[in-house]
Amino acid sequence: MRVLLTASQPPAMIGEDGRTRGSGGAVATTFDSTKESLQDLLKQVGAGTVQLPDFQRGWVWDDDHLRSLLASISTSFPIGAVMTLEAGNPHVRFQPRTVEGVRLQTPREPERLILDGQQRLTSLYQALMLDEPVLTRDSRGKEIRRWYYVDLNRALDPNGDREEAIVGVPPERVVKTDFGRQVLIDVSTPELEWEEGFLPVRLLFDVSGLFHWQYGYVSGSEERRTHWPRVMDEVIQPFLSYQVPVIQLRKDTTKEAVCRVFEKVNTGGVPLSVFELLTATFAAEGFRLRNDWEKRDQDLRSHPVLNSKVDISNDFLQAVTLLATYGRKKRVPAAGVSAKRKDVLLLNRQDYEELAEPVTRGYERAARLLFAEKIFSADDVPYRTQLVPLAAVMAELGDRAAHDGIKAKLRQWLWCGILGELYGSATETRFAKDLPQLVEWVEGGSEPDTVVDANFLPVRLRRLQSRQSAAYKGVHALVMQHGAQDFRTGDVIDHQRYFDDRIEIHHIFPFDWCKKNGIPKELADSIVNKTAISAGTNRTISSLAPSRYLAKLEHQARIAPARMDEILSSHLIDPDALRSDDFHRFFTRRQEALLDLIENAMGKPLQQAPPVGEEEADAGAGPVEGGGAVWAPADTRGVVVVEGTTDEEYLRLADEVAGDGRLSGIHIVSAGGVDRAVRQALSFKDGSDLPILVIFDKDENGKRGHRLLAERFSFQNRREVMTYADLLGKGIDNVEAEDLFPEGILQTFITEYGEDNVLSEKTRHKQLDRWHYGFNAAGKDYLPEFLRAHATATDLSRWVELLDLIRTRLGLAPAPAGPPPHVPAEPASGDAGPALVMDNAVASDAPTATAASEDVHIQEVLDMCDSLHAQGLLERFLTEVRSWPEVRAWAGSGENLQWRNVHFSRKGSRFGAFCRMHPRLERLRFRLDGDEVLDLQFAQTLERKDPYRVLVVLRSEGALQEALRLARRAYDDAV
Repeated sequence: MRVLLTASQPPAMIGEDGRTRGSGGAVATTFDSTKESLQDLLKQVGAGTVQLPDFQRGWVWDDDHLRSLLASISTSFPIGAVMTLEAGNPHVRFQPRTVEGVRLQTPREPERLILDGQQRLTSLYQALMLDEPVLTRDSRGKEIRRWYYVDLNRALDPNGDREEAIVGVPPERVVKTDFGRQVLIDVSTPELEWEEGFLPVRLLFDVSGLFHWQYGYVSGSEERRTHWPRVMDEVIQPFLSYQVPVIQLRKDTTKEAVCRVFEKVNTGGVPLSVFELLTATFAAEGFRLRNDWEKRDQDLRSHPVLNSKVDISNDFLQAVTLLATYGRKKRVPAAGVSAKRKDVLLLNRQDYEELAEPVTRGYERAARLLFAEKIFSADDVPYRTQLVPLAAVMAELGDRAAHDGIKAKLRQWLWCGILGELYGSATETRFAKDLPQLVEWVEGGSEPDTVVDANFLPVRLRRLQSRQSAAYKGVHALVMQHGAQDFRTGDVIDHQRYFDDRIEIHHIFPFDWCKKNGIPKELADSIVNKTAISAGTNRTISSLAPSRYLAKLEHQARIAPARMDEILSSHLIDPDALRSDDFHRFFTRRQEALLDLIENAMGKPLQQAPPVGEEEADAGAGPVEGGGAVWAPADTRGVVVVEGTTDEEYLRLADEVAGDGRLSGIHIVSAGGVDRAVRQALSFKDGSDLPILVIFDKDENGKRGHRLLAERFSFQNRREVMTYADLLGKGIDNVEAEDLFPEGILQTFITEYGEDNVLSEKTRHKQLDRWHYGFNAAGKDYLPEFLRAHATATDLSRWVELLDLIRTRLGLAPAPAGPPPHVPAEPASGDAGPALVMDNAVASDAPTATAASEDVHIQEVLDMCDSLHAQGLLERFLTEVRSWPEVRAWAGSGENLQWRNVHFSRKGSRFGAFCRMHPRLERLRFRLDGDEVLDLQFAQTLERKDPYRVLVVLRSEGALQEALRLARRAYDDAV
């Protein structure tokens, strides 16, 4: 549902989503929409009545963006809306700060705060209102200073480019080339500005300054005096009269709504963190959160496991929030424990000041626990997120956390989370359970959910190959915990040896040896074939066979064979298997030993995943990520993994339009990103026998996930892993889910919601010959709602096609037959409109399992042709189209032009006989779905693979005429 802009609304309750609801339940709004003069708006910025909330990042626009912005205003082009927040909001107290470049003699309270538009307003204020060069950046990101001018000669040239007419010059106002030997532009004095016709943009809103510049400019030349009126009309007046759309959030908007709105409309890049938002909130109360955190951060980073490259300030705030909400629950049992974003934003300064120190000590205790478990560095921490509840628990327990019995339980919880891979997603929900359940467990209560839920499938071990996997890092630490000794020095790999000798994870059977000896890559790269080895030892091993490098190590380091056997056993390696170069015996025995190690760490026996569909499975539950047991609805016959929730919504919407249950028996998992999609896919692959299909965007991340599954984990390309580009043609790149919708419906959506509000990028896709829209978070939120309300069957045709393709690739039978809901079963007039049906039997990229199944598919098509031909409707359609006077000239001479059928090319078949038309009418498809359906696909050129497509039900004379009308339209478009 879209919120309409209104000038005013009666008082109403404000929801967490930023909308208001009146007593009747109708959606109102918390904002007003208007337009303001650019000149007035910049004057308010200069006066300090319009300021920034302190969480807004610094000004970063570069020279190219700034000149383009000035050029847009000079031609009265839109530059997007500005969003502000009315000051005096009782829910939101942000520390304000002035826009860069504003200098107030005395500080003042703002009347409005800028939520969106900082970059534009700062750029314009510095360029138009300040008498000093603008601090900006060049294309390489280097800081530069520039004065900006309008080159009047170029600006008044009817064939000129207005962006080229906006010129930036260095502070000395001289542009040189040839290493400073040649002067290109010199406007270092007013006289030179007049001579060159370079009007300083800083004078456009300065009446007195502009008058004096004009006087000097026109005094020296009759020609300049003559064309000055054009300068006023075409250059100056657009700036003076420019109106900026302004959306103003009212002062009764909630803090969470303000923060959420800011994130959704701020398309400039990185979303704000809760730390930045709270910094501004606390600053308004006189508390410098950033200063406090920097001191704590420095102390925490003295522990190697906490010295992360990633900023953990948000994690720290989550731990504080967990503890604060837990404290409230102890006082008010009905209260909830939570550390979601909205809860962190509601954290008050008093709670922070009271709990920050205990949480700091909690993190330090957590670091010592990890260190004792042989997790030595931040890179080796399996889940940084798991430290949030651990630090909160340590803070709550205080000195008791050092008691041996309590540490044993915390260690078990830690390893269950790591090896069960339970902290990859939905972490906030798990955090909320961890703190109270762990404390209760310590006090003698039942095991926490993390311990109960955790499982490690034995088959998962051989698939652990990525250094970034939490379970991979966990197994590595467990081997060191077992007392692993270096192959060459015999030293136990403790923390000192770990850093001094640059211990890393290396192959036991060298990868090159495995490759030469036919060992599958999956096994060669498995954690089973890797262990902690120093860099020096690894150089000695090189690519030698184990029997050879062991002999070399024994000779160089004077190690007796019996002692070497002890060293190998400390890594859970069978010495005899290694000395005999018996990879398979080595792999089997070490795998068993590692599984015993994992079982001991988790404190519970390893179990296979429960069969999908058994009664004990939770039919409503999704999968547990990362190799633990997986669940799906009881009737699941196949699994589809997609990157995000919007992808799932598109599939379900297409299923509703198709109306015949194409998603029947299919469980969709929206993973929440490429890495999580890979993890989910591996979980289902390991934990069930269900067929699986993973669908990625075809962008850099999607291609990486596709390669990872296909090349490293042996997923079958196209059968088990694909991209959305597979539906659009070979070789097409940079395709996202939204590219499957027609450009028209997307443009309608963008026009209605505002380009600045829903887009993060807009580029021309040369291969598809259309716009490629990159939607921001708000756009992805709103688009499914818009489609559900406005999309036609034609708009969803490719998604319906994808549903059939999914069934084919999962090896499922076609969806139950039945006319789509938008096609009436018995049309009174017979004038059926366009429909949307796609049959997996004729999908262009549907793989055929066997020759027998191919014959069945072909026979189905021939039966369809017979049915259509019996009524004579298809034959009449082809005859009438071929009778068009244009077609012969279009088709060229001769009658032997064969139909180019990419699905079934058997010459002489009845199907082929029906399909002799010019190659520009590239495809003709049929589907018999209870009624005769004619699916026409027209390509505009031989090269173009983005056909104009219509599908009509041929059941009557009216439907035939509609098909001819649409075919004529397609032909007209083509020529």
